[in-house]
Amino acid sequence: TFLEIDEDHQWFECGAGVKTGQLIKELGKLGYFLPIQTQVGSSMGGAVGINTLGHLTDNIFGRPVNHVLGLEVVLPTGETIQTGSKCLRRAAGWDLARIFVGAEGILGVITKVRMVLIPMPETADAVGFFKTVEEIGHAVGMMYKNKFPLPMDGEFVGEKACKVGYEALGLDFPEGAMAITRSMGRTKEDALKNAQEMVRLFKEAGATEAFILEDPEIAEKVWGVRENAMRWGQEKGLKGYLAIEVNPALPRLA
Repeated sequence: TFLEIDEDHQWFECGAGVKTGQLIKELGKLGYFLPIQTQVGSSMGGAVGINTLGHLTDNIFGRPVNHVLGLEVVLPTGETIQTGSKCLRRAAGWDLARIFVGAEGILGVITKVRMVLIPMPETADAVGFFKTVEEIGHAVGMMYKNKFPLPMDGEFVGEKACKVGYEALGLDFPEGAMAITRSMGRTKEDALKNAQEMVRLFKEAGATEAFILEDPEIAEKVWGVRENAMRWGQEKGLKGYLAIEVNPALPRLA
């Protein structure tokens, strides 16, 4: 549970067992943002060990490897080493810390993580409802081709999962698949402007309905539909489903 936040040098350091949910709260109190949005019960060591940022957009935030300044690692030989630096600007060339990020513990077990502090952005959520997930894939392609402001987070939920989630959370939304995005900006006005662009994108891509989620409680429930889809499906007795990660090229989304 070790955690040190150094605002003078603009980095934080934590033990590998610190939960991302706990860290998000502690950084948020000081106006900082954790560029790892995995399940709240996941550990920092695990997230850095597989180099995942969860639901965030790679080409906005990069991966954890892009934010790690240094690591403490226990090698297979039993030796403990310190890698990296406490300086924000890293020297060009080989960076030993980056060898261990994403190595899944094969080269050594991460015991401490030091990362750059990132200011908390303002955000606004948008949601779109589509007849099929293929239409959502088409919308994503349009977003890149037409140079829409990229959201920091984006998800979609299929029709069956939406139905279960809406029922569980008491949401009255149109039938079909759902896309949800979280736009960001330096100010709230910037974030809302970017979210409105997402609404326009959804409508141009064929959404039956699209709007900004102005009520924080409703927004939390909508994100909850995606986050809890598999659990609720299992509780409903749905069988034959497997959770896998697929990373297709943009043209194959639609």
